[in-house]
Amino acid sequence: MVFNADDENATYMLADASATHTRAISCLRTDADLYASRIRPQRLAGALATSFFLHSEEEGEIPLSIPLPGECNVGNALLALAAAREYFALCGRKPPPLRALAAHMSEIEIPGRFALLPTPISDVDFVIDYAHNGYSLAAAIAALRAYEPRRLVCLFGSVGGRTYSRRAELARAACGADFCIVTSDNPGDEPPEDTMREICAVLEERGREYIAIPDRAEAVRYAVRHARAGDMVLLAGKGHEDFQLIGTRRLPFSEREILLRTAEERESVPL
Repeated sequence: MVFNADDENATYMLADASATHTRAISCLRTDADLYASRIRPQRLAGALATSFFLHSEEEGEIPLSIPLPGECNVGNALLALAAAREYFALCGRKPPPLRALAAHMSEIEIPGRFALLPTPISDVDFVIDYAHNGYSLAAAIAALRAYEPRRLVCLFGSVGGRTYSRRAELARAACGADFCIVTSDNPGDEPPEDTMREICAVLEERGREYIAIPDRAEAVRYAVRHARAGDMVLLAGKGHEDFQLIGTRRLPFSEREILLRTAEERESVPL
């Protein structure tokens, strides 16, 4: 069993595990089998990245960089490396050195996860991510904060007709941003205004500045047109999806295309 020793539920999950061998993975604890240290945000061409040092008893300290931001993704990287090594062992093969496996981490590309979009607006960062629940949105905002934007703007919504408790969770997580654009996600048969009303109630209760725009395409256009120099704009919830569920229809919808087209229009306007 490979487990995340930083997870507060790890002890509970291990209690019922029947594995005879476990490997503890951690970004915080130096007594784990694999752990990370000196985690730092890093900017690469076209990507928000993270550099850190990987430690193992067998191979010591290994410098590493992944093209994804945040401690959450460092933890994922460590778990993936550990799982890969265990897979080789389960297949009866000698696991390759961690350094060899780690070398491939720089090639990671996950559609819709922390995608930094190149636009003609050179002084604003636009990031698309699939974060669609409170935990993942809070982690995404924390990861982006490390790059010290002048202002962090979060555009998000919640699906309609289900996951009702998620709306307040998303709103609380979004309070980590400086400004929120509340919009629809996949509204389904529920009026998006109803879903947004629950989110906005939490934002108002917490004194967070926001604007509500039910039409997601218009919300994306608003985010682009009102972005300021030094801003980082997170478009959360859709990620890799190229559709939107409205009523019973699955309609084509690409945040990436809307964002890029609006950015080009904004930059083409003479000063």
